[in-house]
Amino acid sequence: MRSLRRQRGRFAGIGILVSVPLLLAGPCGDPKEADPPPEICDDGENNDWDDETDCCDSECWSEPHCQEIAYCDDGVDNDCDGATDHGDYADCGSKSTESGWVAVETTDLQICGLRSGGELACWGLYDEGEPPEGMGAFVQVGVADGYLCGLDSDGIVGCWWVREGELPDWSPPEGEFSDLSVGFYNACAVRTDGSVACWGDDPFGQASPPELTDAVGVACGAYVSCALLGDGSIECWGCGESEWAPDSYYDQCDPPAGVFVDVDAYVDTVCGVDISGEAVCWGRDLNPPPGGPLHTLTQVAVGGYTACALAANGSPICWGSDQGGAASPPDAHLSTLSLSSKAGCGVDLEGHIRCWGQASGGAQLP
Repeated sequence: MRSLRRQRGRFAGIGILVSVPLLLAGPCGDPKEADPPPEICDDGENNDWDDETDCCDSECWSEPHCQEIAYCDDGVDNDCDGATDHGDYADCGSKSTESGWVAVETTDLQICGLRSGGELACWGLYDEGEPPEGMGAFVQVGVADGYLCGLDSDGIVGCWWVREGELPDWSPPEGEFSDLSVGFYNACAVRTDGSVACWGDDPFGQASPPELTDAVGVACGAYVSCALLGDGSIECWGCGESEWAPDSYYDQCDPPAGVFVDVDAYVDTVCGVDISGEAVCWGRDLNPPPGGPLHTLTQVAVGGYTACALAANGSPICWGSDQGGAASPPDAHLSTLSLSSKAGCGVDLEGHIRCWGQASGGAQLP
């Protein structure tokens, strides 16, 4: 740090040293003595003329709002890393400037958001592309890296690729549907009669659902797909051996007994929220820590080695690996959430998209 000090000068022809005040030009050009005014720690100005402002000035380090972790809505660079608020991605994640979002899906390469009017927009390595003709306003969207499916207000499912190259024909079946999920190798949807239809590749049997008549929700991972049934039980299928992944089985096709209100899957892990508001996971070891604050939950999302759930007040609670910051959500109240392998996104109660961890494909939110 630089500081201004009084200096001692020698007058020519006089053999003594005298102390004189050094006159400097202030911000308006008026002469100022060398002693600067004190630094104000939250006005964004360099008050004491030492090139450091606010919390980056040593005079402010002891202030309560100057700390190693940034506050995310005060306009001050609290941790002196050159970024403020949601520009400080490491501490605050990102927050969309625009509101009006009702849902978000995130993958390792792409983030897609759904507006209240049913419009879809995506960012990252891929945009939203061109949905099939004739589709109405979307009410739900499922995303894999470069493959999108949407459920419109008429119950029609449409899917399309947004990346180039030789791509498989993953066309959805016809019919009227009520719920949708896109996994790594396949997608599934719940028909209005309670049956489940799946399409895509089927190396593990995860695209071959059993005959169901009372499904109300569906979740697709990589080696497993699961349906939430009308009585609150969960039915899973897949988990067959494949040369693609010979060690893919972690009991993810064996859901526990219970009454559930939500389910999600990612690769080889499945998590659900039971009727008491507790999170339960099976498959690869991702169970909530014993004694943790995981109670009164409403929905759950599973990522690579992380899971997050929403408490009744919308606060996200995460557990598992914090690789990439995926288990470090912002201090916010969310209405929905989604996880990828190293990141998470949700929609807050004001309709802004909030993301944390390593941004999907370097996506910048609108």
